[in-house]
Amino acid sequence: MEALHNKLALDLLEAYEARSPSLAHQGLEVFLQAGENVILQGSAPKKVFIVLEGTVKIFHSTLKSNDYLIAIEGPGEILGEVEILTGELYSCSVEAIENVRMAALTKEDYLQWLEDDHDFTLLINKIVCDRLQKITKRAAIHLSYPLEYSVLKLLKLLSNDSNSRVLFVSKGEIADYLGTSFRSVSRVLSILYERKILKSGNGTIEIVSIDTLNLVLSAYEE
Repeated sequence: MEALHNKLALDLLEAYEARSPSLAHQGLEVFLQAGENVILQGSAPKKVFIVLEGTVKIFHSTLKSNDYLIAIEGPGEILGEVEILTGELYSCSVEAIENVRMAALTKEDYLQWLEDDHDFTLLINKIVCDRLQKITKRAAIHLSYPLEYSVLKLLKLLSNDSNSRVLFVSKGEIADYLGTSFRSVSRVLSILYERKILKSGNGTIEIVSIDTLNLVLSAYEE
């Protein structure tokens, strides 16, 4: 599934590069700095965005003002493509966690692209299906394995999504995502730091070695 996700991201970037010269509204790109939002939860959908460079955080805010991390995504991620079709308000916010460049497609351009290009429409369907499969898989992991496994599996998935071993994710976000306590996540991370599987940075968590992380995960899966 990880290889599929990466291939879909590359395919989307290639599709955009091929399509961009023929878009009716050329040159519509958005540049964000860390901390800036491109989508605000609850706002009306007006555009579809494709991440071209950089990394974004997707999160959902509750009525109690708690933010729940949904994903960290890098180049090749499409945002707002569901809401632009359904007309529903954006269900999540999207925030840059580093400098980001993204394409901003009007509804008209996006719908015309879907109508003109069967391969693009199929690609979008594959991307949506990949997301649904990942959500199902993550839910099963949370129910079936110890917290250490769930934390490592989450960090690996975030690393694959952002194509980086350095993750801009906090202990609180991990705890919210996994539905557990901040203290429990802190305890697990401390052990993983001591074992030098992970390394703590300035607001980041770094995977020291993907190979080592995979060995630990494999031990749980045997």
